[in-house]
Amino acid sequence: MPGIDKRDTIKDWIEHNGVAAIPHVIDDTGETWVTFGVISQPSMVFISPDGSVERHTGAMGPVDLGDRVKALVSS
Repeated sequence: MPGIDKRDTIKDWIEHNGVAAIPHVIDDTGETWVTFGVISQPSMVFISPDGSVERHTGAMGPVDLGDRVKALVSS
């Protein structure tokens, strides 16, 4: 889920945490958070190929995240 902050701050966070390979959306207004019902960070929103949405609030370790992404890709 995108962060709500200034563009440069988010870009710095992405570089610092080494997560540039994951697509990020900058949500300057908070509109994306509202659309997907996100109330806090960390949060992940997964959109399946059929358009269904699954929201996960809280931290996700690399194994859980990888498993979830693999499941989406194979569906």
